[in-house]
Amino acid sequence: MLYTALLAATATSPAAAQLKLPRLFSDHSVLQRDRPLHVWGWARADANVAVSLHNQRVVAVADRLGRWNAWLKPEAAGGPYVLVVDGGTAEGKVQVQDVMLGDVWFASGQSNMEFPLKGFDGAPLKNAAAEIAAATDPQVRLLRIEHKSSSIPLRDIDANWTTTTPATAIDFSAIGYFFAREIAAREHVTVGVIDSTWGGTPADSWVSTDALASDAALAPAVDARARFQQDQTDADLATIAEAREDAAIVASGGKPPPHPWHPPRMRTGRHRCTTQWLRRSPATASRASSGTRARRTAMSRGRHIMPTSSED
Repeated sequence: MLYTALLAATATSPAAAQLKLPRLFSDHSVLQRDRPLHVWGWARADANVAVSLHNQRVVAVADRLGRWNAWLKPEAAGGPYVLVVDGGTAEGKVQVQDVMLGDVWFASGQSNMEFPLKGFDGAPLKNAAAEIAAATDPQVRLLRIEHKSSSIPLRDIDANWTTTTPATAIDFSAIGYFFAREIAAREHVTVGVIDSTWGGTPADSWVSTDALASDAALAPAVDARARFQQDQTDADLATIAEAREDAAIVASGGKPPPHPWHPPRMRTGRHRCTTQWLRRSPATASRASSGTRARRTAMSRGRHIMPTSSED
């Protein structure tokens, strides 16, 4: 699971709906080969849910909250398959098309990992136009998580898997795309890469409160997070005031003072907090378990990557 998106409305919450899968299981999705396959979702309480993939079929029962979990045995690389989740007449059936078994990688970090194939304004990617035009690799699947966050764990994301096309690759992490393309060519399997990046985010915003609370030495980070979230009520107004005051200082020949960091999107007036939560699914991210923070911009199997820069 990935804690990176808000549900649109209470009416669409899994607890109130019939059979539902998280959007992590969308058409063109990639599941991790050679590992137990975890499939989960929601239905009405006590409903029987049959999950089928390739030559496997298991039945799960939804709990009192309507949550169900099913585990399939490891599968070798292959596909395309159809993932079928059947809740019977009462719950209906969901079919996920073009599912591949391959390798799933997770790319996260700040602006140097976020840097898209089209580049940033004023910072283009070398040969960007040619690379984008050639981005049609059928062995590479992309899942790009939007800049949307929450201070509490959430059930679903606002994104779907896609095949690689110029239209889907243009905004994707350049590092993530080139990495996936190389690994797919080397391993001869489908590679899925999840791009969950956000330039300028502080390192502790990617760490759960449980992890921060496990070490007393990290108490200042917990306090800073609480204060930061409280301050975001008026962050958009503060940004406007700071810009006005800075302009007046510059006009008088002075140098503006440093200001507290605000989320990049806050500068456009859209209120956000910076806390971004990540929970990995055994079905899709078993090769991307969190670990020590790398001191370089890279991707690593079994490591949660954070770039060296602390600024956007």
